[in-house]
Formats: sequence, structure tokens, C-alpha cells
Amino acid sequence: MTKEQLKEFICDKIDTMDMQDIVELSDFLSNPSDDEKMLDELVAIKGEFKKLTMVVQSLEKKQELNMSEIEPYITMYRFLEHSKDILHAMPKLSFFNILRVSESYGSFKSGFVSIDIMFEQITKKISLIHTASIGKKFNPEYHEVVETVDDKNIEDEIIVEVIQQGFIYKDELVNYAKVKVNKWK
Repeated sequence: MTKEQLKEFICDKIDTMDMQDIVELSDFLSNPSDDEKMLDELVAIKGEFKKLTMVVQSLEKKQELNMSEIEPYITMYRFLEHSKDILHAMPKLSFFNILRVSESYGSFKSGFVSIDIMFEQITKKISLIHTASIGKKFNPEYHEVVETVDDKNIEDEIIVEVIQQGFIYKDELVNYAKVKVNKWK
């Protein structure tokens, strides 16, 4: 049925209506029913939902952009932390090799310390802050407990080991730090 045919059909139906039918139709059109009110509200809600969806998508894109900006820094941070662990875990040297290896180890360690300091300055400059430190109090807003220890010599809820560092970037939490916490109370 075309638009013109529909118009003709409606006009024919109106022509056959008596005065009572016309009053009822007029009342129906001027006073929407509960179903029509609900339909109007649903349409309004759908519009608001579309707006909200666009806002969320915009935030997701912003978050992806932020992550792509800072991902290399987080990767570098983790590399440096693992390298420090390896340096501390090096075996003791034998008596005969101690001088030669100590000299190269000392050079390597001092170079590594310089890189660590420069990296710390860079992360401060871009506002990338790590959230966990050994000896600091556990904070559920920034930390996730993956293990607990029971040591009465250490204050309750103190971080005793950082398993994986968490980060804040431009005042937004990027990820939770995974920590080991003292819990004895």
C-alpha cells in the first residue's frame, strides 16, 4: 500500500464514522493511554541509553589511547624490576674469579642504577606512578592481596612483597598492584 492509498483508506473510514466515534478518536488522540505513555518513556530511555553508550565508547577509546601511551613504560618498569631481581640473585663468586667478575659486575650494576634513575625521572614527568611499596599499608583501592603472611613482628596490613606493580596514570588507576600482606589480627 502506498502512502496515497493509506491516506485515502483513512479518509474513507473517517467518512463512515458517526459523531460518537469521532469524539472517541479525538479523546484517544489527545489523551494517550498508559501503553502509549510507556512507549514514549521507552523511546526517551532508548535515547538516553544511546547517549550513555556513546560516552562509554568514548571513554573506552580514551582508555585505549592512554594504555597505548603508557604500555611501553610499564613494560620497561617490569623489565627493570626483573633485572634487579636477577642481579640480587647472582651466585657468590669463587675466590679465583672474584676480581675479574667483580669489576664487570660493578660496571654493569652502576650502569643499571643510572638507567633506573633516568627511568624514574621519565615516569614522574609523564605522571605514571606506581602504587605499591614494601613497608607501606595495604589499600584496597590500589592493591589486590594475592597472598598473606602471619608475622607478629610486622604491623598488620603492611605490604611485605610486591608481586606485580600497579600504576596510576594521570590520576586514574591503570591496574591493581598484586601484593603479599601481613595479616595476623
